Amino acid sequence: HTHKHTHTYILRHTYRYIHVQLCSIMVFCIDSHKPDRRFPSIPPFYEFMAALNRKRVKRLTAAFKLTTHYTYVNAEMGTIGAVAWMKCNDPGCDCYELLMEVNLIGESGTLFGATKDFVRLTLGNPDVEFNLMLRKLLVRFKKTDEFWKEKERSLQRDNVVALGK
Repeated sequence: HTHKHTHTYILRHTYRYIHVQLCSIMVFCIDSHKPDRRFPSIPPFYEFMAALNRKRVKRLTAAFKLTTHYTYVNAEMGTIGAVAWMKCNDPGCDCYELLMEVNLIGESGTLFGATKDFVRLTLGNPDVEFNLMLRKLLVRFKKTDEFWKEKERSLQRDNVVALGK
């Protein structure tokens, strides 16, 4: 791996460790908190996070309907956060590397025993980060679609040239 990839790997895993620690503290604080009768209209935290995660998964699946080169596989929803799995449908592609080209950091499927055409995306980020992730996914989808359209045009030109000889 290059220095850039090593640096990204270290940052990603440091962030992940801190995220897990903070989530553990939040779960402890939420579980030990007694409901306050003065604020009955505030939904419990878990219900709020579950609703937020369902909303995000719905938006994510809508984005995947715009491309045939990538597939939304599924989402795993935990107590606080959620992750989504995606797959690159094009043969021989490294989905993690393709996402890195648009500065979208996921976790390679190889870290979880899957193949390199799978990536795991974190959905439990703040809204700003989630929206940015969706925009970057759409950029990746567009770049891939443009690549394959150009490849198809090139093959058609080559066929015309070959038939003309």
